Amino acid sequence: MHREDFPMFKEDIIYLDNGATTFKPKSVLNKMNEYYETYSANAHRGDYSISYKVDVEFENARKKIAEFIGADIEEVVFTSGATQSLNMIVTGFFANYLQDGDEVLLTKAEHASNILPWFNIKKDINIKYIELDNEQVTINDIPFTGFSPRFKAYDIMNIGQKASDMFIEDYKKCNFKYEDGKLNILLTHDPLTISSLDAISALNEDLKNITLVA
Repeated sequence: MHREDFPMFKEDIIYLDNGATTFKPKSVLNKMNEYYETYSANAHRGDYSISYKVDVEFENARKKIAEFIGADIEEVVFTSGATQSLNMIVTGFFANYLQDGDEVLLTKAEHASNILPWFNIKKDINIKYIELDNEQVTINDIPFTGFSPRFKAYDIMNIGQKASDMFIEDYKKCNFKYEDGKLNILLTHDPLTISSLDAISALNEDLKNITLVA
């Protein structure tokens, strides 16, 4: 994929707001137009020909994404974006999993969308924060050892509004285990790169409990 594949870059523009809206390449725009012009229907609800066509295209997209990131097809869930995904995980899974007194670790650099869902859980959980060093968080700042038995999750961005020097490749260097061998890891807003996917895959061979929201 190259800059010339994105029609928006034909304009004289410097654009850095990809976290809010990302420009679409011509191939994506062509596929969107194909859908709206030739088989515009809802997926997984109709029993007529164009609805079936949508079902096939929808699941083919899921299959391609699964192959690209090294996941099983059943592990790929489409949402509107990382914010919705995070809310679904926190208010869905963690709202039932966490108990009063459990601990969750965040950083003081997190965006509100990465903090408020935890406060919306109807449980008396303890939210703790990693302090910032010159407005940065590095892998060495995270206390991976000596966890409380009540520690259940940490939720840390990769890149945010403040400088954040944390990359997924660093996680494979760390010892995540503590006394009872249980640890739930939630990695959010991580850029998908081949190296990061390889690191997630290798780490998941041991832990089997990583959630990647991208």
